[in-house]
Amino acid sequence: MNATIKLSDLVETMESQDDESELFVNRVNGEILLFGAEEIIIAEGGDDPDRFPQWQRKIIALANAALDNDDYIEMDAAHEIDDYAMMRDFSDSISDLVIADQLHASISGRGAFHHFRKSVDELDLQEQWLAFKHQAYESAAIAWCKENNINYSQ
Repeated sequence: MNATIKLSDLVETMESQDDESELFVNRVNGEILLFGAEEIIIAEGGDDPDRFPQWQRKIIALANAALDNDDYIEMDAAHEIDDYAMMRDFSDSISDLVIADQLHASISGRGAFHHFRKSVDELDLQEQWLAFKHQAYESAAIAWCKENNINYSQ
């Protein structure tokens, strides 16, 4: 039987994930775990866990359990969310065509992420952008839960 996870916890973890971390969900107890690249490499046998402090050995042991136990499902948020498409979709959602054009221009060429964030700040769209981004992560989390038969609550 699958546990029910709290969707807001999953979304919060997804939003804090970077390209080098790995996120796992335990389908039995609903536990959500996020590991850094170092802990995953060590858990996969890349180094001796005893060389690390006790607090990190506990994390490595959890990572090892997540990698070796079928109760855990990996969710790679970096591959679930297309940040560039999200910026484009946000730009498309702006009704003021001048502002929408500015945002679209900011995501073309090199440094798109930096230029987009700068434009959002300059145009005072931070709240709208964060809400839009949060909704995109929530939608991805819901789709992932459905695909993996994970029950969730709001």
